[in-house]
Amino acid sequence: MKLLKITTTGIVASSLPVNLLLDFGYSFFSLEVLGTAACLAIAGAAIGAMTARSFAYAYFLAVLIYLFTEIYFFNWGLVQALISITGLFLLIFTLRKTGIKLLPYILVFAAFFSISAMFKPQPSMLLTTNSGQFSVTNQTQSLLHIVLDELASPYASAFPPAPGHPAETMLEELFMQGFQVKAQAFSIDTLTVRSLSALVALDPLHTEFNTFRPGSIIANAVTNNNYMKTLSGLGYNAKIIQSNYLDYCSELKNVLCQTYSRVGHVDSLSSAPISERLKIAFLTINESMKSNTRAGVMPYAIIMSMIEGRRPVLDAYVPLISHELMQGMVLKQVESIRPGEVYYIHLLLPHFPYVYDANCEQRRINDWGYPDRHSAEQNTARSYAKYWDQVACVKNVLSKILSATAEKDFLTTIVHGDHGARVLWLTDNETFDDNRKTFVAARSSVLEPGIHLEPVELQTSVINILESFINRSRTLADPISVEVSQTN
Repeated sequence: MKLLKITTTGIVASSLPVNLLLDFGYSFFSLEVLGTAACLAIAGAAIGAMTARSFAYAYFLAVLIYLFTEIYFFNWGLVQALISITGLFLLIFTLRKTGIKLLPYILVFAAFFSISAMFKPQPSMLLTTNSGQFSVTNQTQSLLHIVLDELASPYASAFPPAPGHPAETMLEELFMQGFQVKAQAFSIDTLTVRSLSALVALDPLHTEFNTFRPGSIIANAVTNNNYMKTLSGLGYNAKIIQSNYLDYCSELKNVLCQTYSRVGHVDSLSSAPISERLKIAFLTINESMKSNTRAGVMPYAIIMSMIEGRRPVLDAYVPLISHELMQGMVLKQVESIRPGEVYYIHLLLPHFPYVYDANCEQRRINDWGYPDRHSAEQNTARSYAKYWDQVACVKNVLSKILSATAEKDFLTTIVHGDHGARVLWLTDNETFDDNRKTFVAARSSVLEPGIHLEPVELQTSVINILESFINRSRTLADPISVEVSQTN
C-alpha cells in the first residue's frame, strides 16, 4: 500500500508540470521537460513516503489533483473560484473516506495525462492568424516597416550608454547606412496599444483599441488599420508579423498575418547552460501557475504574491523569440523582398527582460536586467546599463537586415520604437523622456540621409513618410490595376 501511495504522488507531481511546459512550446524529450519531471517526481514521491501513514497524505494528493482542475478547467471568475475551492475540500473528504481505493484510478489518469502529452503538436513559432492571398501587382515600390518595442534614443538621454558602448553610435551608423534619422521623436502615448493604434490608423488622434478576454490567443487589437487597408487597396501584397499582444489584422481581408507568442520555444532558443535552462523551466511553471492570462491557480498566485514581493517577472521568451525571428525568419524573408510587397513587423525587442549582453550572449538569470518597477532593488543606472546592452544586441541583428536590403532602390525602409525605454515607468522617478522618447529612421530614394535633432512627434513623423509612400504609389502604379484592386 505504501508503495502505491509513493508511486501515485510521484507521478501526479510530475505529470502536470510536463504538460505545462509542453503548452509553453518545450518538446517532450527536451532536457528541461525530462529534468523537471524527474525532480518533481522524486519530490512528490518523497513527500508521499513521509505522509503515507498519516492523514496529511490525503491533503497532499488532493492539492496535486486540484492543480489539474484549476489550471485546465476553470478561469479566475469568482463563481468558478468558489466552485474549484469547494471541489478541493470535497476531494480531500473523498480521499480520506475511501483510503487507497481511488489510488489506482488516479495513478492511471496521471500516467495517461503524461503519456498523451507526448503526442501534443509543438506550437509553431509563427501562427498564421489571417490568410491573405498574394496576387500579381503592378506596383513598382515596396515597403519594410519594423517597429522595435521599448526602443529609446541614445541621443541626450538622462542615462546614456557608457562612452564607447556599441549602442552609443546606433544613430550614426543608421545615417551611414543611408537613413534619415529623427533622433528625438516622442510618442503621443506611453502605452504600446495607443501609440501603434494611432500610427496604423494614420491618425495621431485615433488611440482607441480593443481588449480581449483573458485566455484569448491575442490580448488586444487595433480598431482601424487604415494603413494596410490603403496599401492593400493600391494592389500591394502585404504581410504582417506581430506578437500576440497586439493584433493588427482583425479587420483585414487581403493581408497575410503571422502571430508569434510571448511564450514558448525556450528549449530550442536558449544558449544557456543546462542548469540555467532547468531554472528557467521551473520559473516558467511558477509564472504560468500564478498568471490569470496563461494557466493560473488563484490560491497559488495569492500565496506567491505574499512570498515573492517585488521579485522580477520572468518573460524570458519575449526577447529570445524576437531575437530568433530577427536573425532567422525576418532576415530570410526581407532579403528577397520584391516590388509590390509590404512587410510590417512588430518585434518585442529590446523589451525587458534584458537577457543579452552587448555581444548577444545570453546572461545568467541572476544577471538579467529589468525596468525599475520589476526590480527588487531599484538601481536606475544599472537597469539602463543592461538595457543599452540589449539595444546593442538589437543593433547588431538589425544591421544584418538593413545591409541585406541596402541595394534595393525600390524599397522604403522605416525603423522606430513604439515609445521610450520605460525603465522608470510606473515608479516615483518616471519622466516624459523615459516614457516616450524614441527615434525614427527612414531610408528611401526620395529621402536625404542625415540626423535631425529637433523634437518631433513619432506618429506624425511616421505617418508623413507613409503618406508620401502612398502618394508615390498612386503616381507610379498602373492606374488600371489600382482601380481593379480598389473595386475588389
